[in-house]
Amino acid sequence: MSTSGTQDAIVQAQHPTYDSIPTTPPAPEKGEENTSLIYRWRVSQGAVIAVVALALFTDMVVYGAVIPVLPKLVTERLHLDRKFIGILLACYAAGLLLVTPVIGVLSDIYSNRKIPMLIGLGGLMMTTLLFAYGDTFWTLVMARMGQGISGGISWTIGFCMLADIFPASELGGVMGQALSANTLGFLVGPPLGGILFDWYGFTAPFLFCSALALIDLAGRLFIRPKVTSINYDAPEDTEERSPLISDHTRSASPSSSSRTNMIELLCDPQVLCTCTTIVLGATAFSGIEPTLPIYLEEVFGASPSTVGLLWIAIIVPNAVVGIYAGHASDKHGRKVVSAIGLLLFGLATPLLAYADNIILLVIALALFGATNAAVMTPALPEMAEFVHTRGGGAFAQAYALFNMSYSCGMLVGPIVGSFLVEMYGFKAQMLFFGAILVLFAPVVWWASRVQRNGVVA
Repeated sequence: MSTSGTQDAIVQAQHPTYDSIPTTPPAPEKGEENTSLIYRWRVSQGAVIAVVALALFTDMVVYGAVIPVLPKLVTERLHLDRKFIGILLACYAAGLLLVTPVIGVLSDIYSNRKIPMLIGLGGLMMTTLLFAYGDTFWTLVMARMGQGISGGISWTIGFCMLADIFPASELGGVMGQALSANTLGFLVGPPLGGILFDWYGFTAPFLFCSALALIDLAGRLFIRPKVTSINYDAPEDTEERSPLISDHTRSASPSSSSRTNMIELLCDPQVLCTCTTIVLGATAFSGIEPTLPIYLEEVFGASPSTVGLLWIAIIVPNAVVGIYAGHASDKHGRKVVSAIGLLLFGLATPLLAYADNIILLVIALALFGATNAAVMTPALPEMAEFVHTRGGGAFAQAYALFNMSYSCGMLVGPIVGSFLVEMYGFKAQMLFFGAILVLFAPVVWWASRVQRNGVVA
């Protein structure tokens, strides 16, 4: 072989062309030849949806299980003031905010979904165990931040896995399903945490959550998703173990110059509008987490298990409306649905403070959860569309922006909510959050008109 031929072979090995990347599903492993049904499930879109949904479910079970337990944990185990409840809740958001931009950039550079997902799930399991046995404030701070870091990895990579295999036109419905699993986790978490705490003590909720994270980790090891080129310039049916976009493909692709990144996305007023919507929706939702359990205990005499059960009134409508809001945004426009959701969410929020009996309270909680879903669900597929219209290549960074925006709201909400309740009471907190949501709704509606007319790219 000539020297030039040898060099060409080396270049071919180091930088595979389209023809050198597998264009068929990965071959069944030994022992799978006679279990083709299992193998087809391992490489199916349904398996990816199931694993991503389970990851979001697990993360929200861990997050939600803390809500009814934390007031007792802070005051009885740590013997601290109630203001530390909001701080510990905000630590989750701090961890989420810390890791999200990093994992977003790295995931787009290396295009590897499996290893980060395993790290996220393994980290969630370990930090939840730390939370179960932590007996100092700073230990719980580290554990809570670790849960946020693990959650940020799972969320960002999970959404990217969905964007890998579904076209942008279907992402609204698909992500509505995934977010419903997330919402279902939030449905299970608070009552489960409260009941396990009342029956078995402080450690029981977190031991259960650690076991759940272990199951999801095993599920992620089991699947072998077949990545398509729907939202990428990579060839069809790329195996997960191969890079989604090789270095050679990146340089050779005609659309490489049009790839976007997180900074370019943030310079777009439409993206900023969507991010602000996410921040406000998350602020109002997370703002009641440290204050509502205390309010329910003081006004209605609710125990941790009762608080957890009442949380169901928020989450069930949120899950149901989330599915329909995703499909509605596919049909009528993302910002149109979000703008209507902001208005209704702002009107529903103060009702929590004016309910004077349990029936009215349940109705108010249901309206709060349902309208929040109308605000948040359209934002996820819209992030994918922002990237798709710019040539792709930065889906992880787009979902990192979603997580960063959401975590900003989760960071601000509990702290501001606790401060407002401490200074002015629960009613003032609800009126304040509701007013901000209502005032921003016309801005999002105007942005939807501008976007539809093509004035802002």
